[in-house]
Amino acid sequence: MSNIGYLLSFIALSFSFTNFIYVSILPIFLLPLAIILIFYRKMVLPKYIATFILLTIYIVISTIFYDPLSFSEFEFYRRDGNFFITYGIFFTISMLGCARDPRRDLKIPLIIIMIASIIGFIFGHNEGGLVHFFLFEAHNAAGGFYGVMTALCLGFYLVNKSKFYMFSSFLFFFCLLMSDSRGTLLALIITLLYYFTLNFRRPLIIFLIFIFSQFIIVAWSYPIWIRSGKFISDEATFDGAVSLSGIERGGTVIDRVLYLWPRAVDNFINSPLLGMGFGSYDDLKYQYLSILPFFSIKIDQFVRHTDGHAHNSYLMILAELGIFGFLLYLLFFILLYIEIDKINSWAPDLSLALKFGLWVCLISSATEHRLTTPSQMIPFLILLALSICYSRFLKMNSYVYLEKRKK
Repeated sequence: MSNIGYLLSFIALSFSFTNFIYVSILPIFLLPLAIILIFYRKMVLPKYIATFILLTIYIVISTIFYDPLSFSEFEFYRRDGNFFITYGIFFTISMLGCARDPRRDLKIPLIIIMIASIIGFIFGHNEGGLVHFFLFEAHNAAGGFYGVMTALCLGFYLVNKSKFYMFSSFLFFFCLLMSDSRGTLLALIITLLYYFTLNFRRPLIIFLIFIFSQFIIVAWSYPIWIRSGKFISDEATFDGAVSLSGIERGGTVIDRVLYLWPRAVDNFINSPLLGMGFGSYDDLKYQYLSILPFFSIKIDQFVRHTDGHAHNSYLMILAELGIFGFLLYLLFFILLYIEIDKINSWAPDLSLALKFGLWVCLISSATEHRLTTPSQMIPFLILLALSICYSRFLKMNSYVYLEKRKK
């Protein structure tokens, strides 16, 4: 990676403690260069990058067919389409490369984030002094950020026993508690239990069991939702059903399980292979129109780009992108996990930190749409991209060295 790219990555990481200003998206400005590098003759794309490109093309096509005007709207990239910003940063850093161990400079952004967190706790917005937003617009955004930061620092501490990472873990965990983000806290607890009982063994099996448990819940709640008249939020009507008000997206677990999850399942059932279209979940007053077997579209809908989501990334992906999109997502994260495993050969602490961070992101995505949330995913993906790039750099240098010895 060029020096400017590496510098932008760490500036972005240093200012990921807030979403009031968009400093954390700085690497995205190098995206055009990253796209050009795809066509560079000597560059061999890693499997996870090739899979990511396929996933992105699939999402772009889905958006074009559903609502092409979305690409011209700022709110789309900020909300429904934040995938393009969050993962565009990961792609950019990955393509530009990195020839420096990110651990050498990591403490600088962490110190900046810790200072900003203390300032945010004292002077930031809060609800009755109990629920703190810190320097974010929403308490769940703060909770997602501090959940992944706690996980990363804890992973470092468990290997190298550094007092710095012990202190940062405690501070970020305190911030997580103060944000009152219950889903993120639960995700961190489950991640810790998984590590201390199974040491992150059998990750794919554990993940599939985790997904299957959610399907069991919606298999119970979906029929209840059907019998209740397919109620949804925002005082909207669905298939002529009675309007319902008073259901908040950020509400209780009951609201999510009985209203928001079944709505995503209903979208999926009506178009299981391709989904209803990227960015379609929060649209209102729609009807289904069957085009082909296993493929329907929404008609007469009120298209909008809001914070409304299924409060479950997996059901959200199935609703909007169908089975094909879900499988591409799954393959992408499997390949990322393999890369994180490879890092263990030269940086066990970094590898464990990234595993902690990834599992917190995956598990918390069962109660929020965390897989694309910038506040949680951007700091994690920046560190992940820098780490994988440096791992590739070491591998290439080792290969060149062995080739020279053969000669």
